[in-house]
Amino acid sequence: MTQGFTSQLPIPLPVAQGGTGLTSTTAYAVLCGGTTSTGNLQSIASVGTSGQVLTSNGAGALPTFTTLQSGNIKAWVNFDGAAATPTIRASGNVTSITDNGTGDYTINFTTALADANYAVAGMVRFTSGGSALITGLSGSATWQQAGSVNVGTYTTAGGSADALYANIICVR
Repeated sequence: MTQGFTSQLPIPLPVAQGGTGLTSTTAYAVLCGGTTSTGNLQSIASVGTSGQVLTSNGAGALPTFTTLQSGNIKAWVNFDGAAATPTIRASGNVTSITDNGTGDYTINFTTALADANYAVAGMVRFTSGGSALITGLSGSATWQQAGSVNVGTYTTAGGSADALYANIICVR
């Protein structure tokens, strides 16, 4: 025996009847709890772009997609500076490294930073492995630019030396 079932469900299906109250949504969009004026559920208008994060705007406001700007690592690199040509092991926003001489490197950014007012920090290990180490910024007048930074690696005795492991970060 076969029985048919027909129903006259309203479209959109109201929340009170188990629906969302929405007639359509944007593909990959985030659904959020709405307000009494917007409805129980609300779809965020955009899906954001690569690298953005969903940021809370406090109670009573929908979150938005934003690109982090301040206080973040803008570039970083782990490289072998003792090789004939500096070899990047891993990096973020670093396209290449120029060898300017013993213990003197220019790190070139894939995308330039907003300006040259960023902090640089680093740590190195030399091939001997036994020496304490120092990473310094070059004495050049153009050592820190929006598109690159020039760093030097020095032994505790103060002499320039190529580093087997060099790790540099740029934060703004």
